[in-house]
Amino acid sequence: MRVAVRVLSILLAKSIGVWCATGIYGAWFATKKTQREIENLKTIAGLKVENVNITTKDKFNISAWWVKNTNNPNGKAVMMFSGRGNNRMYNVSRAELYLRQGYSVLLPDLRGSGQSDGNCMTFGWEERKDVLACYDFLVEQDCESIGAHGHSQGAAAVIYACQYLPELEFVVMESCYYSIQSLRKNVLEYSNLPPIMGYSGYFFTQLAMPADLRKMRPCDFIQHCKSPTLLLAGDSEVIVKKHESIDLFQKCGAKFKNLYLFENARHENLLVRNPEVYSKLLTQFIKSVESDETVNAEDASISSSILNYINPSNYFYNDSNAA
Repeated sequence: MRVAVRVLSILLAKSIGVWCATGIYGAWFATKKTQREIENLKTIAGLKVENVNITTKDKFNISAWWVKNTNNPNGKAVMMFSGRGNNRMYNVSRAELYLRQGYSVLLPDLRGSGQSDGNCMTFGWEERKDVLACYDFLVEQDCESIGAHGHSQGAAAVIYACQYLPELEFVVMESCYYSIQSLRKNVLEYSNLPPIMGYSGYFFTQLAMPADLRKMRPCDFIQHCKSPTLLLAGDSEVIVKKHESIDLFQKCGAKFKNLYLFENARHENLLVRNPEVYSKLLTQFIKSVESDETVNAEDASISSSILNYINPSNYFYNDSNAA
């Protein structure tokens, strides 16, 4: 009997040890600062790159590139935010698209990434303060028309900031997660891990977080996004399920909003996946915003100029064909 109790005690202790070790590693991996290389770029699309430092209200230093479009000094600018595991380099190709449209571009490293302060990423929650600081920076640069473009965690940061930025000219979001709860569930399914491991990771991630994980639900905050919005995602994503992207689109508070699901795309760089379609969608969206087509949002439909490039069944506008 004693032997059996001893064996069970050892097995229990080992199980608890594995549970804790897995959770600690998962929390570290999910929140750790990334150190991917940042090239010393002097120009983007032939325009000068200026290194700037932006201080948030909670005293974090955000390192960024500021590319002023001297070819079109029209007060238009866009701030671009990358996802977990990336830095400003992720958005250089996207910046080129905006620069060709006459926009100036701000490329920051969110806190906990690149050359910015912080050693912990928070799924966009604390990073919302970086978005607000970047907006203030652009206002100081005399930018009068300001858009925001975010990918994954960067998109979530934009969503969390939208309630404080009703003045945004437009918003572009790529592959934004639905909620922390759904993200945990999807990651477990993708990794073929038992649910108990998810509780371990959640518990230790919460210990590492300066904020409540239960609040991190873009699905509850996207209603505050009233600016013209373009959502992009993959129709084969496993981290952010297709139905979650469609539901985010439906919950978005904007009157003028578009969603496109890239065929066979997962949680990846959609511009690399299909640069032609990506460029066409973004260009059309920007032109619609600038031409005030968004005023007649109820009559918006698919532009004939891109029908030869996209799959119409994967394109949603307003709520007219989102089921």
